[in-house]
Amino acid sequence: MSNEIEYLFQELSDFIMEEMPFDYLPDLHEYSIESQSLILIFTIEDGIFTILLIEILGKKYSGIGTSVVDIIHEYANLHDFDVRASNVVDTARGFWEKMGYQESELQNSYFRAA
Repeated sequence: MSNEIEYLFQELSDFIMEEMPFDYLPDLHEYSIESQSLILIFTIEDGIFTILLIEILGKKYSGIGTSVVDIIHEYANLHDFDVRASNVVDTARGFWEKMGYQESELQNSYFRAA
């Protein structure tokens, strides 16, 4: 796993203020974090950082999802990656639009250009 990905995981861990075990699944090209407060699964391929699953658990307070996505945006901007949120449920559409995403051509997917 690259130092850059480890840096992203550390930034998220520092923000959530808990240890966040992370893993890389090479067969699927997926990175994952699972902690008591956050589940995040994503891929990085062809210049696109794709969020496959993001779920805030336990410590729910206003703005935590926004802050996590902002950390992802900082990482993506450093590497000139576009960001896609896939598997978006109906109740989360407004969140992604508020974060500057536009509905993409893919089903249940939102996109934000670098």
